Amino acid sequence: MMIEEKFDGDHWAWKALEDFVAFKDMYGYVTNQSAMDSHKDSMTYFTIDPNLHHPDSASDLRNHAEKSLKSSLNHFAAQTLVSLCTTYEVALKQFFKCLFIKHPNYMHDYVGSKDGRGTVQLKELVDSGDYMGFISSLAEKASSVASKGKYKESLKRAVSICKYNQAETIFDGIKEMQEIRNRIVHEKYLPSLDIDDLQRFHSVLSSVIESLCHMGIKKGLPGRYTYVKPGTTFELKSFATVTVDNA
Repeated sequence: MMIEEKFDGDHWAWKALEDFVAFKDMYGYVTNQSAMDSHKDSMTYFTIDPNLHHPDSASDLRNHAEKSLKSSLNHFAAQTLVSLCTTYEVALKQFFKCLFIKHPNYMHDYVGSKDGRGTVQLKELVDSGDYMGFISSLAEKASSVASKGKYKESLKRAVSICKYNQAETIFDGIKEMQEIRNRIVHEKYLPSLDIDDLQRFHSVLSSVIESLCHMGIKKGLPGRYTYVKPGTTFELKSFATVTVDNA
């Protein structure tokens, strides 16, 4: 049985960029006064009751529309940060799953009960049907455990397992992202984030994904890594991992 599980570093790098660019495009439009003036001028004011009309009604409507649109940037900046965090979560979980399938022994601390690390139930093995199916199922559960919790700690788990030298600033950056994200999600907090803040957070996430790619290459995980090494892809064939390098 061939396990089709790859760490798609290229995909996650693209998703992180997509998260940021979506906000960047909106920011560019909203902060372009010529574009804003054109948008305002396209708005028409009318009222059924003439008594409700006053000379400044049209300009008031247009100024309100501009103010409302500009103030919405904070809302979309917050949602962009949440989206960047989600990209981190799913990318890291996929990385762990691929890592555990390739190197099952790495799952030891993430399976079994608290008092029985590294142990599994016989029923799980029997129900899986075959060894590789069992490993894949176990890796799915173990990756959920390894990737959960505080971002800084979950990233450190990957770095520790792979014996990778990660800059401390990346840990601090991903920790800051999660702290703001949690307040947005759980407290309806609306932070004041500008384009520079979002660009910095995107840079942090990009660096994390780059690190995951390098760790994936180091550990021979199947996947796409042209984000860090053009032309490099690892593919699964039967139970073996081969390297295809077109560079």
